[in-house]
Amino acid sequence: MRQMAMKAGLKASAVKIVEEEENTLSALMTEVMKFMRRSCFGQHKNMQDVLRVQRANRDSFNFYLEAVQYMKALEPDIRGSIAKGDTRISESAIRGLLMLAESMRGPNPDNQQTLATSGIFDLGDTYVGLVSSAGA
Repeated sequence: MRQMAMKAGLKASAVKIVEEEENTLSALMTEVMKFMRRSCFGQHKNMQDVLRVQRANRDSFNFYLEAVQYMKALEPDIRGSIAKGDTRISESAIRGLLMLAESMRGPNPDNQQTLATSGIFDLGDTYVGLVSSAGA
């Protein structure tokens, strides 16, 4: 009986640690999205482009596509987080969408083309459906 109680206590501790790590990672990603959005402010094309292509680096990363992938990974948890009143996941998704919108201003045709083929519009449609069904 005591062993079962100890196992239950250990399991509860492990779950708490995982939840704390998820909260920390979510908060960090929200801050990353804020930083990326601020880099796009002012319709400064060169700053917007550097998040898509880093010409001086040996390897280049398209951070816009990485942001879309991150927001796709959030999608399964959004409805539950809204129902629970937990805003950290939806806040991260909102920050990501705002950053992507800012990245296309100027206009910036290269970023517009990148995002047009990224699946972001389907994801936006899914998000609207999730929010609508969670609010019902």
